[in-house]
Amino acid sequence: MSDLVAVTDRIQQEKKITIVQGDSKLVNKTYPNKFRDALDKSLRARGVDIVYNDFIDNFPAEGVVGVTTRNGKNLDADVVVSSMRIE
Repeated sequence: MSDLVAVTDRIQQEKKITIVQGDSKLVNKTYPNKFRDALDKSLRARGVDIVYNDFIDNFPAEGVVGVTTRNGKNLDADVVVSSMRIE
């Protein structure tokens, strides 16, 4: 958790961060809910927005600013980083 928090602290100084999470909590169910809730609280305290139960299916072409989630939420984005689980 400390690595993720350290990275968001550094980036947050220059950019707004939004995490789009397909589940109802961050990280996977391997981690206990207490940990997942603490991670949410820690990131939100640092100004990170979190969108739960949603996905980004189509990533923008180079030069396009922003993405639209599967549920229709428009997010401004200079950079989109994919972190999907492959089964």
